[in-house]
Amino acid sequence: MLPLIILIFIAAGMVTLSSYYLLRAYLSYREGAIESSIYYAVIGATGIAITVYMTFIMRKRTVTKKAEVPVLTTTECAKCSYKNMRKFAKGDYVYKTVGTCEKCKEPMLVTAIYAEPILKKQKRLQ
Repeated sequence: MLPLIILIFIAAGMVTLSSYYLLRAYLSYREGAIESSIYYAVIGATGIAITVYMTFIMRKRTVTKKAEVPVLTTTECAKCSYKNMRKFAKGDYVYKTVGTCEKCKEPMLVTAIYAEPILKKQKRLQ
């Protein structure tokens, strides 16, 4: 939310400054300073164009909260090859010894740590 408010203030400032330059272009033109009026008009028009472009780009972006990706740890017994999957715990690393095997009571090793892929819903063509 805060970045959106900051962008609104930046856009408002750019529109104000660009409007000022367009006003200066008009006043310079009325005084007969054609070169100055062209200079001010280009700066003002460029500022307005950048602001409009920035506004359209920001409208396309939506503020979404990223879903937490579940991270899993696979543990395996070196002796009987019993595998177990559980949630990742802070401090887990591959080849770390964690607990004992439920079947043969030998030490279990962490063999893999990975994020479970989130499957997106696919649109079907009918």
